[in-house]
Amino acid sequence: MKRIALFLLAFITCIAIQAANPDKNFYVFLCFGQSNMEGNARPEEPDKTVDPRFQMMAAVDFPQAGRKMGEWYDAVPPLCREGNGLTPADWFGRELVYNLPKNVRVGVINVAIGGCDIKAFMQDQVAEYAKTAPQWMIGMLQAYNNDPYQRLLDMARKAQQAGVIKGILLHQGETNCGQADWPDKVKLVYERLLKDLGLKAQDCPLIAGEVVIADGKGQCMAHNPVINRLPEVIPTAHVAHADGCQGGPDNLHFSAAGYRELGCRYADIMLPLLGVKNIKRIPLPEPPKPNVARFSQFTYASGNKVVKDDFMTVNPEWTQVRPSKDNFFEIAQGHGFLPNSMELQCRQVNLYEGKDPSLLLRKATDASYTAQVTLNFQPKSPQELAGLVVFQKESRNFVICKANGRDGKPALVLYKTDKDGTNGPWGNMPPRAEEVARQTLTVDQSALITLKVTAEGSIYKFYYSTDEGKNFTLLGDSQDGSIFSADSSTPVQIGIYATGKSGAGFGGFGGFGR
Repeated sequence: MKRIALFLLAFITCIAIQAANPDKNFYVFLCFGQSNMEGNARPEEPDKTVDPRFQMMAAVDFPQAGRKMGEWYDAVPPLCREGNGLTPADWFGRELVYNLPKNVRVGVINVAIGGCDIKAFMQDQVAEYAKTAPQWMIGMLQAYNNDPYQRLLDMARKAQQAGVIKGILLHQGETNCGQADWPDKVKLVYERLLKDLGLKAQDCPLIAGEVVIADGKGQCMAHNPVINRLPEVIPTAHVAHADGCQGGPDNLHFSAAGYRELGCRYADIMLPLLGVKNIKRIPLPEPPKPNVARFSQFTYASGNKVVKDDFMTVNPEWTQVRPSKDNFFEIAQGHGFLPNSMELQCRQVNLYEGKDPSLLLRKATDASYTAQVTLNFQPKSPQELAGLVVFQKESRNFVICKANGRDGKPALVLYKTDKDGTNGPWGNMPPRAEEVARQTLTVDQSALITLKVTAEGSIYKFYYSTDEGKNFTLLGDSQDGSIFSADSSTPVQIGIYATGKSGAGFGGFGGFGR
């Protein structure tokens, strides 16, 4: 009995010593913010494998993944909560372990809430803030017992038993866009974390990331000058710049490629602070080649006038909505039973952004006409679609297209856009497309689709055929063409269109914060 008691005493003493002597080669980083830190892009195959030296502590339970709050796991996304996506922290950690000595491990703890104000991390204000939180945020707040700061602190204290906290990563500010006192509020949160964790600022720098710029279309990019003031307010703060980091369809969140690049930029700032002199950039995944949509046998008919285009060459009647630096279209020679076709790339730009989409247009010269085209296209992601367009401008158009349905099955969808963009809570929002009809296709139906539009004055009807144009089915009801103005300087045009960034109002990686 005495021997057992001595053994238990020795075991408890060993555990206590281990807790009192955390691994100095386990570098821990605290991550907090709103939806871009929470993660809004779908992880891709290169994101699903990770060096086991890169770990994450679950700040909530992950029932489906079997992760328990407060425990360490390999840092396979999602890092924040189940249902979230890729974050800057993912490739921040990857670049760190790529550059640090092999005996050094990296851990991250991510507490973030989509759409939240910085007040959500201020303990003297979060209770009042939670009372007025929008309905969609309530569940996220409750995941942290309505006190995300305390959850971050509790997890950080537990992490201090295993390793050493080396820095704090922040991505937040979209909801506080342009507020001049935001840096002062961040300072209060940062300094309280340091005090509550017994850390010194010089040993635990803060790195904040800029918000999406998206070639000047970023919804909240007006906040970046405010973010760049942080080092003036917090001497140990640094800023990871977002120029060149690809934005997502909403120009509010980053794409997967954008998160990877931004995360590496966080790491490029942190590594010299950890004493690394010769930084090697971890190889990032090559961007996949864009999917292509193939259009063939275009016909435009009005009365006795019939215009056909078999796409033997690029007919000069086809024009772009604005010049593009990308060669997004080309003629593909037919083979076998397939005719020649016009191939359009599914690029990361859509027709609502005021940019240069993969869109070719020709004038609809008559008030009443029929136009049709055959489409050979297999969408590979929820953001890809291709089809026939009736277009006057970004905010006045119809699109009948093939896309992935909500259940992953191919579908034909009819969209209408009849309203200008708005000045939303995060800045100017592009025009929003409204889905007006949808038809799921069987696999047998989804190979070649013929799309058709008929116009009779202001009445438009959209059809599809799955038997090479022998029989057509009306998709939805007749549509009111009075959405198009009579302004002759912006004529109504017929077009073929493809995109890999379907944009506002379209299905995509939804449910990921705000």
